[in-house]
Amino acid sequence: MPKAIRTALVVLLLFVVFPSCRRAPEGLSVSFVGDIIMHIPVKTCARLNDISSGDTGISANNGGFDYLFERIAPRLLEADITLGNLEFPVSAPFESRPYVFNCRPEVLGALKKAGISLVTIANNHILDQDIPGALETLEHLNRHGIRHVGGGPSQEEAAAGHVFQKNGIRVGFIACTGVINTAFPRANGRFHLNNFHKKELMLEQIDAMKARSDFIVMSVHAGAEYLTGPLAADAALMREYGEYGVDLIIGHHPHVLQRVERLRAADGRAYHIFYSLGNFISNQSSEHAIAAAPALSTRDSAVVTLFLERRDGSVRPRFEIVPIRTVNEIVRHPSGRTFRSIQPVAIADEINAIRSKGSAATADDDDARRLMTRMEVIKKALLGGRTIDTVRFADR
Repeated sequence: MPKAIRTALVVLLLFVVFPSCRRAPEGLSVSFVGDIIMHIPVKTCARLNDISSGDTGISANNGGFDYLFERIAPRLLEADITLGNLEFPVSAPFESRPYVFNCRPEVLGALKKAGISLVTIANNHILDQDIPGALETLEHLNRHGIRHVGGGPSQEEAAAGHVFQKNGIRVGFIACTGVINTAFPRANGRFHLNNFHKKELMLEQIDAMKARSDFIVMSVHAGAEYLTGPLAADAALMREYGEYGVDLIIGHHPHVLQRVERLRAADGRAYHIFYSLGNFISNQSSEHAIAAAPALSTRDSAVVTLFLERRDGSVRPRFEIVPIRTVNEIVRHPSGRTFRSIQPVAIADEINAIRSKGSAATADDDDARRLMTRMEVIKKALLGGRTIDTVRFADR
């Protein structure tokens, strides 16, 4: 028997006798993060960590904004695509004041470098610099190669959504908001936002996306700030959209984590709702009680990663949750100025860093215990002691 044939038979035998050696089904992954808020102290942190390149004065790290995301970027870059809630406009002269947001365009370069290549602009702050500011934001997003969903200069663009495809699986993204700080732009205006409560229009978008995708994700900006559970009316409407064909709803706006649910539609299809992912990055610091657990902080959040595989003719989802927190510490700049160093970080990475030191110091033990407590609070907020077989927490 020729050697080539013998080798082929051995390989075939290995696949038959040892099924675990078979190649895993190919699919795709999507990560989701919560509210991206450029409060003034967050922007100050970036500016004071700017690294200029030589004598040119050109920044080597996107005006310091890279610093904000450098500890969480390796986690986000593991996914094929990451969606975040861009809760600020980018509009010259790029200045802001409390509760009226704005930011320099370098932040978009930092977000893209960290793996966030898709954002929803359907939120209550996208019009903080009025319609011209929202339109300018779209120009900057396009320039940095970041896709957007939830709004646009025309009704058609706002409704179009975005389809991401890999390994023969198509994920369709649509987005809407139920809260806004001013008023919804007129339908015949120069800028459009998808309205969560305009059910007929949203059902039309879902129908259109069914024809273009295998799995539909809807980002919803709704609810009441700082409540640890969804409003009943909002939850009911989200379930209606799930029943109609949305496979995954990702919520924003409350600034704190809220529970995840796995529900069964009347047609037998399962769908999931993450009512709120809380803040991905901000300068907020309030605490809010949840049942039988330490308080939940506006600095507690999670990176939720969706894994999709095609099996038995259908697309199957599973989710991995990485608990994160916003590190917010007062530090001293080389100039002598004190400022807040603000960075989202995976809590497991912090614990691993402590363990790698091999220190027996009591302070290190205390820090590790506090971090473990934060992880348990996040688990409590999302699952409340329940088990969902499609959802697991990362143990690394």
